[in-house]
Amino acid sequence: MELRHYKDALDCLNECEVEAGDKVADVFFRRSQVRTYNKLSSDEDFKLALFDIKKAISLKPEIKIYNEHLEILNKIIEKNEKTELERTKSKH
Repeated sequence: MELRHYKDALDCLNECEVEAGDKVADVFFRRSQVRTYNKLSSDEDFKLALFDIKKAISLKPEIKIYNEHLEILNKIIEKNEKTELERTKSKH
């Protein structure tokens, strides 16, 4: 992920989920990060990122960084929605 090889990171994390099931919260947290920080992520990717971080929090609610990431992700989603709304208004 640090090298910005997001597709490779996502593939690895998907494989980790297959192996570990839904028992390892950090898999979901990292996969959410990959989708959040990839500049090519779509709205669907952000929805999946949101699902993943919520899953991580449900498994380990005491981990502070998970909740911090959720806040960041919510701000990004809100900003994207606002930008899309402004684009739509400017077309009309």
